[in-house]
Amino acid sequence: MLENGIFGQWLDTEAQRVLGKLHSEQPLTLDDKLIIILKGQENHFRHLDIEVRQEMIVTRDDMDRPFNRTDEYTKRINKYTERIDEHIERLDKDIERKDKQFEQMDKRFEATINEIRQLYQSSRSLK
Repeated sequence: MLENGIFGQWLDTEAQRVLGKLHSEQPLTLDDKLIIILKGQENHFRHLDIEVRQEMIVTRDDMDRPFNRTDEYTKRINKYTERIDEHIERLDKDIERKDKQFEQMDKRFEATINEIRQLYQSSRSLK
């Protein structure tokens, strides 16, 4: 198969030759008419190629838009989730601090109960 460049150059040269015949009002052969048809088809395909490429760009942009919106939404959800995680970590630390306070309070309560027992026992032994 011929490369596109070689075929294009040959077709351009032949098309110029046929146009020269047309301008000088010489009769066209069947081969000349085929050259005109080929050149017309080449131009048609070139324009179709450009249109298809433009449509592909538009289609790609149209398809990217929802994905970009989804990405933005996902980023917002991730930020919100990070804030929730930070809040939960703070709550965990607060709960740990409260647990330690309750443990200390329990120890003081136990110490107070023990003192009361000792006082009670010593008061019973005095009787």
